Amino acid sequence: YKLATLLPEKAAFTLPKFDVRCSHRAYGVAIENNVMGIQLRCLKSRSVEDVGESIRLDVQMEFSEIYLLKELGISVVEIQKLDVVSSVNVPLQ
Repeated sequence: YKLATLLPEKAAFTLPKFDVRCSHRAYGVAIENNVMGIQLRCLKSRSVEDVGESIRLDVQMEFSEIYLLKELGISVVEIQKLDVVSSVNVPLQ
């Protein structure tokens, strides 16, 4: 409860590109993972329902491109657009 009240009304975070590279020297394997266009937005509002007053957190994450297990320019998994939307109600009592 206390942490939810400390959050700002609006928050946003943007990361244009996030790369993770792993290599195994013994096998000579190098793998890349790329995530591009990461956006995180959060809105906080108060909500009154039958069970009482609560804080509602609406969270949205957007990813424009995701490449997983990429080796020599070829990805095992490619996701062109991914949106994740979630809402959480935190009771005030």
